[in-house]
Amino acid sequence: MRISLVCLLVLIDMGNLFAQTGSLQGMLFNRITKQGFSASAQIWFPDLDLGTLSEPDGSFKIYNIPIGVYRLNIKSIGFRDTTIMQVKITSGQATSVNINFPIGCHFNNQKGNECPYCKKQDATIPIVYGFPSNRVMQRAKHNKLKLGGCVTTGCDPHWYCKRDERDF
Repeated sequence: MRISLVCLLVLIDMGNLFAQTGSLQGMLFNRITKQGFSASAQIWFPDLDLGTLSEPDGSFKIYNIPIGVYRLNIKSIGFRDTTIMQVKITSGQATSVNINFPIGCHFNNQKGNECPYCKKQDATIPIVYGFPSNRVMQRAKHNKLKLGGCVTTGCDPHWYCKRDERDF
């Protein structure tokens, strides 16, 4: 019995020794200039809590990633967050990705306050950015507008649909 237990523990330990991992390397490109993204960006796998910061030329590398398919998030102050779905990490080799960042703003195409989801205007309210005054706070408290925060990215929604609980 004791020998069986020792053999089992050795096998479990050997499984950890030969754990399958891969790596991710890539480049962030400025979507407009097509040059390396010079601002620092955080690149990470939220499901693994594993990531890195981009280099000044836009390059990045992440090592020791368990094999699998994951979401990859890219975040940089002053820019809208981007998520890339289905990044596949394979054993023993580097997965390469080139990413145009930031991704184009889909809020800039919206005209008027008609909700693109329910196609109605009766439940839409404006989103207000910046430091709110007392009047703005009172209107937000009575659900007449939504507070959007103090930092804007140039790609921010202008309207909120209370019915669908979505920004647009």
